[in-house]
Amino acid sequence: MLRIEDRLEAAGRTRENARSCIRAIVPSLATSHQSLANSLTPLLRPPAYCLQPTASRLRRDRRGVTLLELLIVIMILLMVTAAAIPIMAPALENRRMREAARLASSFVSGARAKAIQSRREVGVVLHRFEGRPYAVSMSYVEVPPPYGGDVTGATCTVMEVNAADVVDPVSPPTGLYVTKWFELDVGTMNTNLVRMHDEIQFNYQGPKLRILGPDANTDNVVDAGSTIYAALLSPTPGAVIPTPWPSMAPSSPVSYQIFRQPVRTSDQPLQLPDGIVIDLLQSGIGLNNAVAFGALGVDPIITFTPNGSVGHVITTQAQRVTSPIFLLMGRRELMDDVATINGGGTFEDKNFTDSDTNPNNLYLQNFWITIGSQTGLVTTSEMATNPSPGIFADARAIAVTSQSIGGR
Repeated sequence: MLRIEDRLEAAGRTRENARSCIRAIVPSLATSHQSLANSLTPLLRPPAYCLQPTASRLRRDRRGVTLLELLIVIMILLMVTAAAIPIMAPALENRRMREAARLASSFVSGARAKAIQSRREVGVVLHRFEGRPYAVSMSYVEVPPPYGGDVTGATCTVMEVNAADVVDPVSPPTGLYVTKWFELDVGTMNTNLVRMHDEIQFNYQGPKLRILGPDANTDNVVDAGSTIYAALLSPTPGAVIPTPWPSMAPSSPVSYQIFRQPVRTSDQPLQLPDGIVIDLLQSGIGLNNAVAFGALGVDPIITFTPNGSVGHVITTQAQRVTSPIFLLMGRRELMDDVATINGGGTFEDKNFTDSDTNPNNLYLQNFWITIGSQTGLVTTSEMATNPSPGIFADARAIAVTSQSIGGR
């Protein structure tokens, strides 16, 4: 058995031999590695031409555009836009007109729907713009029920009087003339519910008188008291219309009904787009414009009954209609000012005809809104070319038979 000292000595020699081997091998490995690297370097190095910058490489490496290129693109876009605006402008304007006609038609149809739903007479009022013959807005109105006094069986007396005896009257509407004045003793009637131009009828029959006073404070409401002044009106000056009421002496008590004017509702009014108007000069009743709204000087009102038909057209007076109602959607710039009309000059309304080229050519970019008197249905149609000299009647006849544009 070897001694411990011998074992340690043998182990030391073995350790020393291992170190000597490592010192001999490492230089050899380092030399071999260096030789291998030297031999592979030519293969891994790219050719010299690959390291030279080329135009294509520079273009691929560049980012963004130059200021000159950007200016050229902007100039091209501006030229294309300038060329496209004259082409697109008429189409955009026609689209605005079509949308305005659709909005107005829907608003009028809304009044008809409200009348059917509420079982009351509801309508629209066309608001003139500063007294001119065109409207730029519309509102809903409701017709209050007839007023027959505050108590059951209320009565009044009627007496014909001279015009000089009438106290604080208001003027009759334009185009109507007073034929007779009447003084009414209404007793304890609540006159705050009665306005100027309301109409009163006695015993549920006979002509309706227009209430025109007294209105001392010009608030359009009958002054407090027991006396009301009413007039029998006629479109003909000096007309003689017989009445059953005595002159200068009160009649026996008679029952009465006061037909009150429509009042605006709390609904939001419709404001037409800027530059779009309802041409009241070309709007009215019937194919031949038997009643033209523009010449009457008041805000026209069109009402619908609970069954959906047209109830009344109210201008200077309320009237029932049997013919279609036409509203012409036009452009403000084609309307002459009202001063031109009052000045007596030659008037041209280019919303209807293109008078610059031919007075028989219609202005085809406008729209008709047609309201059927019996059905109350509201349609919207484009202005159509007429083939015959009866330009106005033909244009409206085509509007009646045309298909509505609906929501297109």
